[in-house]
Amino acid sequence: MKLRDGTWSFDSRDLMRAQCPHCTKLSVARELKLPQLQDLLDSFYERPDNLPIRYGNQFEEALEQELLANLGDQIQKPESYDPADT
Repeated sequence: MKLRDGTWSFDSRDLMRAQCPHCTKLSVARELKLPQLQDLLDSFYERPDNLPIRYGNQFEEALEQELLANLGDQIQKPESYDPADT
């Protein structure tokens, strides 16, 4: 989830995480920049090359293709795939 200029946006990984209230709460708290949260998250950081990340990449690509195929010009493909922008 991202909060920019007072507007919340989400991406396909947020849809996958939405099944887990814990992950959703952490995502919102991170965007709200709650004190000390980043230190807590950093303590669990692992290099993003593991099975969940690979699955997430595949899930995201498949969902994006499905959305583009079914919704066409009603959605906009992201300009950047940089993790900081997603």
